[in-house]
Amino acid sequence: MYEVMARRYRPAQFEDVVGQEHIADTLKNAISRDRVAHAYMFTGGHGCGKTTMARILAKALVCEQGPTPRPCGVCPICLDVASGRDSDVLEIDGASNNGIEQIRQLREQAAYVPTRARYKIYIIDEVHMLSDGAFNALLKTLEEPPRHVKFILATTDPHKVPDTILSRCQRFDFRLVPQNRLAEFFRKLSTQEGAGITDDALDAVAAFSEGSVRDGLVLLDQLLSFSDGEVTREDVEAIRGVASAENVQGIFAAIKAGDVKAALRIVDEVASRGTNVGDFLDQLIGYGRDIMYLVAGGGMDGVGAYGPAREALSRLAQATSLETALLHLDVLTQARTGVRARALTNPLVALEMAVARLAGLGGVVPVEKILARLSELPTETPAADPASAPSTTGYRPAATSSSPAAEPGQSTRTPQLDRTGNSDVSEAVRPDMKPEPAPEPMTDPVVAATDREENAAAVDAVSRPVPTTSEPDPRAGNAVASPAAERGDGLTAVVRESETASPTTDPIPEAPVPLPEPASLAVSDPVPEPAPNLPPPPPAPPASTESGSGPGRTAPVTKEQVEGVWSKILDEVAERYPALMNFILRLRLAGVEEGRIVLAGSRTLIEPWEDARRRAHLEESAEAVLGHPIQFQFVTGEVAAPARPAATRPAPGRSRPDFLKNSAVDLVETMFEGVIVSYQEKVVAPPSGPDTVEDTDGDDDDDE
Repeated sequence: MYEVMARRYRPAQFEDVVGQEHIADTLKNAISRDRVAHAYMFTGGHGCGKTTMARILAKALVCEQGPTPRPCGVCPICLDVASGRDSDVLEIDGASNNGIEQIRQLREQAAYVPTRARYKIYIIDEVHMLSDGAFNALLKTLEEPPRHVKFILATTDPHKVPDTILSRCQRFDFRLVPQNRLAEFFRKLSTQEGAGITDDALDAVAAFSEGSVRDGLVLLDQLLSFSDGEVTREDVEAIRGVASAENVQGIFAAIKAGDVKAALRIVDEVASRGTNVGDFLDQLIGYGRDIMYLVAGGGMDGVGAYGPAREALSRLAQATSLETALLHLDVLTQARTGVRARALTNPLVALEMAVARLAGLGGVVPVEKILARLSELPTETPAADPASAPSTTGYRPAATSSSPAAEPGQSTRTPQLDRTGNSDVSEAVRPDMKPEPAPEPMTDPVVAATDREENAAAVDAVSRPVPTTSEPDPRAGNAVASPAAERGDGLTAVVRESETASPTTDPIPEAPVPLPEPASLAVSDPVPEPAPNLPPPPPAPPASTESGSGPGRTAPVTKEQVEGVWSKILDEVAERYPALMNFILRLRLAGVEEGRIVLAGSRTLIEPWEDARRRAHLEESAEAVLGHPIQFQFVTGEVAAPARPAATRPAPGRSRPDFLKNSAVDLVETMFEGVIVSYQEKVVAPPSGPDTVEDTDGDDDDDE
């Protein structure tokens, strides 16, 4: 009867186990020095020699000439152990005997002395398959077994074994056998079998074994049955049903050349032969890993490619950077994960997407080269031409009656400015406009601060229409050209009378002093007109007349003043912008700092106020109550209680619907703590007819 090669060539001595010399030497020394432990744990991948090593250790302990590092293999005990018939060496499959009852029987049998051997040895394979109860039942016996009992546990998943079991065993980790060692071992066996097989075929068998000796022996046995003559690499690829080495190398060559068409043609060729998409991706990932390994400085002994793909590996690695190799692996790994998760109905799509993406992306520029290019750029950039781009600081106040009329063909549209002085329309360039000189760099912080105030004053003056009558504007005072205009920096500042001259010495002129005509937009109408297709800007707030306030500034307020009118501010917000109540009611009035009202709340409540429109609407409502502009500042902090006042019966002059809405919102927010409730208003026509109930007591309540 034929015996497969995996069983016929099973090692009989410690040194015959391929690639596990570190474990074999340790066990031989333990036997020679009489330091054999009562329990061993063998872990590692499948087919790397765990069960074989356990049987050799058992024979070495129970051999008639032992204990010895070299069991004879001819005595009755050695022969029975090799065939699995010995009554004192019991092999237990943990997958099928994983219950607590089987472990209890093992404990009862362990108490009896062996029949003829020196020890009673239990080999439990796939021990991680035992149940929790079975592990608990085995724990005490494993910790303190009888003197004649030895345990050898084997598993491919040591992380599934409880730590209490692992800590009571000497653990040995079996390694996957390197590819070159496997190829050498298979060449020796094929010579013993008298079979003809090429070196490329042996390398392919070793590569597809993936470190498992048993898997390689099974494939080699299959190849010897498949081929009548010499076994070639093509025979190995046909038996395994994978893509050829030429296809794998061709994909990476097309990716390197950026030829998407050639790469997809190879994919179609591989798919037409019925190759599994997942297996092909595994081949590409393995080849990409080899390129990355060589680029990182590894040697050819550590690569898994074979045949022509191995020959082209060095050439591809020399022309590939480490960043590009990592990119290839990243994209291919993501595609393999998608195929394994069955994210697409047709897994071929994932492969085609990955290959096309890599071929279309090209190489990756290393960070060092990018930094080197940036360092080569000029440090000084040329000054921008003011005539080539619109400027928001070159606007002038509206022209008075003394200003010259606009020339034919010249744009006369008035720019619309918001409160910050930013224009919502682009400037119109006159034919006679000349580019303004670039401003000189500011070096003195005092001068720079003064210029900023002058510019802010100029923007505030532009945002207000200039009166056309001879009566002076009480808000503007005397208008004079600022030093900024004299420097030619494109800005004309309007300085108030209180900042430039005393009102008792400088008389107020009958009309505003005309400013020099700048190279900017010509204005014909003092009243700003809305730009087409744009919403009109909010009206400019009146200038504050308090001491220390100027154009665009806010008058100083105290916390007590704000607390006194805070409810009125909320009412004004609810009347103008009801939607803002959802965002402000949970905030807490923290105080006033530098003329700004400070509101505190959690990060979630503060985020909506990063919108400039909401801030502008809130400041507009507060300005209507306080009578002067005011700004708000939002800080993160704990909120003790909602800022909305408790719902009470409506006061005279307040509508009943407002009271009902506040009451409903308070009720829902109390039930669901931390939830901000919004409501929508729906106008319902009042009932009419004979069934209408008239309110006779004047208390806003139905007389029902």
